[in-house]
Amino acid sequence: MSGKKEASVATRVLQERSVPDDELLRMRAVAPILGCSLAQTYRLANDGLIPALRIRGMVRVPRAQLMAWIAENSTGGSAS
Repeated sequence: MSGKKEASVATRVLQERSVPDDELLRMRAVAPILGCSLAQTYRLANDGLIPALRIRGMVRVPRAQLMAWIAENSTGGSAS
């Protein structure tokens, strides 16, 4: 799937939920948006590759920052 298509799918999924931009997403909600496993999503957060907050042992991802990260890190090519 191309990066642009991934970004538009992620945007559509979040828009359909009608959530505010400041919502904090749980990692299990972030994984399908990124198209990877829950374990990989945690690795991305722990490595600082995606925007994430740690709150009393919980990991949350700010929706607006995730969407900006997807837009900045999406490419026009297809993933191999």
